[in-house]
Amino acid sequence: MPISPTPLNLIEFFAYLSPILISSFLVLQSFFNGDVKALIWLVGTLLTWIIGMMVKFTFHAIDDSSIQSAIRAGTNPVPTRKFQRPAIIQDSRTRGHNGIRNIPDYCSVFSGPYGTHAVYNTSMPSLDAMFHAFTLAYIGASVSQNPNQPTNGIAFLIFLALVSATNLLFRMNHSCDKALDVVLGLILGAACGVGYYFAVVSTNPTWTYYGKEKKGKCVLGTQKFRCTYNKT
Repeated sequence: MPISPTPLNLIEFFAYLSPILISSFLVLQSFFNGDVKALIWLVGTLLTWIIGMMVKFTFHAIDDSSIQSAIRAGTNPVPTRKFQRPAIIQDSRTRGHNGIRNIPDYCSVFSGPYGTHAVYNTSMPSLDAMFHAFTLAYIGASVSQNPNQPTNGIAFLIFLALVSATNLLFRMNHSCDKALDVVLGLILGAACGVGYYFAVVSTNPTWTYYGKEKKGKCVLGTQKFRCTYNKT
């Protein structure tokens, strides 16, 4: 159902869309500047997402293993999944046509390739937290290594931090992610961001944000000047 356009609802709406909005801004910025910084950053976010999904598979397998062990032991009742999103249990509309309880709409704007798979219902770690932490760490590392301390880079980092905090607070408030999910996501994302920054900067420093820029060439014209002296 549609939401009413109250200030809080609008803030919440843009907070949930923040990963898409941030990505769109960086891509358009690179397009107009004619550089590949956003492309390099996107590759890093993809690698971070892959790592996050691998960790999700691990925690999903831990839940599966504990439940299967309880069934074999005849435990009654069967223990619940420790790492499943609380919102899936609370929202009665989340059961899909295949019987799997899907993520509520307010927890995931777009479903990924595993959006209808039970593993995506595992909340550990928070992929949103990993995205924001990776972006902050990747750009923050570049800003910290710049001896000129670019004020525009610092201001952009503060803006990103505020947007990230708003997004994650709303997700925890709506039980999309638990505090431990967010903490682990922040740690993994930050580690990926710092590691990826040093890998990129060692390859080509001009590919990083607020780092070393390409030097322009000074072209001298063909105009000639002649000096004359007036006798007084």
